[in-house]
Amino acid sequence: MEEASIIVASPWITCFCVVKFDLEYGHTLEECQPEVSLPPEEQKNIAFLSFPDCNVNTSSDSLFTFRTRKGDRRLNQFHHGTSPSAAA
Repeated sequence: MEEASIIVASPWITCFCVVKFDLEYGHTLEECQPEVSLPPEEQKNIAFLSFPDCNVNTSSDSLFTFRTRKGDRRLNQFHHGTSPSAAA
């Protein structure tokens, strides 16, 4: 992302995260860009929200968008998941 785009998006976007699901370890937050310091409880929340709520019969990556609470501010929480191949 260009620097100007990050500055414009910053009021709404904190970071982009990669969550990996492993049968032995469960879902874990693997990476965030730009690197931000997320408390362990927020990391756990992001990993949990990224878990699909239904079986997907295709073997492809999924994209999820959601809001979470940050500090004392309350945000309307929403969750959306989609497969990039299904969106095309």
